[in-house]
Amino acid sequence: MVAQSLLGIKYLYKIKIGHNNMVDNFLKYVLEEHLVTPILISVTTSLLTVFSKNILHFLKQKKDLLSFKKTMKSVMKITCDEINEHDDIIAIRGLKNRSADKIVRLNYLITNELAYLKSDNTFNFIRTVEFTKSIIKEQISILDRIDHLIDSVPVETKKKLFMDSQKILLKKYNCKSDLNRYIKLKVDEAVSKEDRKKISNLINVHYDLKKLDMLSNKVDK
Repeated sequence: MVAQSLLGIKYLYKIKIGHNNMVDNFLKYVLEEHLVTPILISVTTSLLTVFSKNILHFLKQKKDLLSFKKTMKSVMKITCDEINEHDDIIAIRGLKNRSADKIVRLNYLITNELAYLKSDNTFNFIRTVEFTKSIIKEQISILDRIDHLIDSVPVETKKKLFMDSQKILLKKYNCKSDLNRYIKLKVDEAVSKEDRKKISNLINVHYDLKKLDMLSNKVDK
């Protein structure tokens, strides 16, 4: 209505006065300041509001996932205190039992909590938990291998072997790591053959060759 009125005024001015540049410029100014500019401001503000909300949602989602990854990394990690709980031995059975209990709790987390979570991150959380379960199973495998080392290998060496092997697994939670690829379905296994080879190379040099032959097929698959 405002535009029609202004255009009507402009038409009447043209009839009465003719093509007067001052009048044209004045009406152009009125149209731009009171009609075009407010519309542009309104549209721009609306777009910025929607864009800002999407950006904030994305950043929050990313922050929540990063926090969840750190939590899962903390859950899977066997600490130095746990490894050094006893000076003269590594409590392999106890550590394996604790790790097995972690898997049970993570299964419960998926089935009874994450499955009902209404979040854009639900799938990412579930994949992170599945990834962590696989890592914990690998830890159990490492403990089993260390448990079969010959008796002449010092306890401190066995402890160091485990911690060095675990470092390889912990790196998988870093940015741009295997975990991210696992979440995006780009890889099917949490632990690659290359990483298993690295871990094997750390441990195998301390093996009795006869025992190594018996275990290699089972562990390296």
